[in-house]
Amino acid sequence: QGNVQKNARLLRRSALEKTAEAANIQLILLGHNADDQLETLIMRMARGAGLRGLGGIKMKEGKYCRPMLRVSRADIARYAQEDDIEWREDSSNAKNKYARNKLRHYVLPVIKDINAGVLDAVGRNALRLQGDYLSYEALAAMAWKAAQQADQIWNVKAMEPFLSHQFLLFGLADYGITPHLADALLHTLTHSAAGAVETSTHRIAIADNLLTVCPPLDKLSHPAVLLNHNEGYWSAFGMELKIEHLDNPQTVNFESRTAAIDQSQIKWPLTWRIWEEGDRIAPLGMLGKSQTVSDILTNLKLPAPQRAKQTVIIDADGRILWLVGLRIADWAKITGDTNEISVFRVEYANG
Repeated sequence: QGNVQKNARLLRRSALEKTAEAANIQLILLGHNADDQLETLIMRMARGAGLRGLGGIKMKEGKYCRPMLRVSRADIARYAQEDDIEWREDSSNAKNKYARNKLRHYVLPVIKDINAGVLDAVGRNALRLQGDYLSYEALAAMAWKAAQQADQIWNVKAMEPFLSHQFLLFGLADYGITPHLADALLHTLTHSAAGAVETSTHRIAIADNLLTVCPPLDKLSHPAVLLNHNEGYWSAFGMELKIEHLDNPQTVNFESRTAAIDQSQIKWPLTWRIWEEGDRIAPLGMLGKSQTVSDILTNLKLPAPQRAKQTVIIDADGRILWLVGLRIADWAKITGDTNEISVFRVEYANG
């Protein structure tokens, strides 16, 4: 449903812009009103919008202008009726099929009953927040520029006074960052850890107090992720990998998609990559007897698309310690003599 509304909006915009271009019109006026502003802000707050989103609808954006944004829907309708001005009402506005309509019919009347001046108050506040965000943008741009050491490389220490979810969304906007990935990066940065996330267009890595933007793994001839000894969070291969170190094996939650490894047996750094023909692992319980990864995947009857995306984690000696999500190596297992463990957890992007 949401996509239908979004696509319809894009089609309307496209038609307006083509008409304006053909007639050499420089400004397109839209009919958004104060009620639309209130609905938009409530919906954005419910979805966890940041400073930019809480600024609501802008009075002017490029060639689009909304002259009635501070006027209520009721006043516009009253004016039209008094002056016998005809207008068209979208029939879908009367239905409760969409979230915005439910707000309009059930929530807004209650809010207006609590505060009769809410439309004016929200309109003023939206303008303030829009101004605040413009000021924030200017300061954030200077901070990013001051922290830059080279093309697409920034010094993390120099950014520390400004680090926030919004700061990352602003500075990495050209690299496909999303709110979810910004949260993951912020956690890594504020916990002095190493890690990486992969957006739809780039890979953003943090290591040795540097934030680096580089091409995504699928653009590399031999995609691989280097995992150092630090705890951290990495996003790659359609998965999210988290590594943490514990000194008490009893605290491990041996859930699905988790590997608990005897840290003393691992030689760092590790490499996370797609499996290759010839890869072998001695699975837990096989008493050191190795099998090819190909045979294991075949025996598990994994579909071809899943086989093609299967990954492995290898230590610095070239030994596979985890066939990710499927098998742990016997040599890396936890024993009664284990004092420290490394826990690897993965979540798949599609669940």
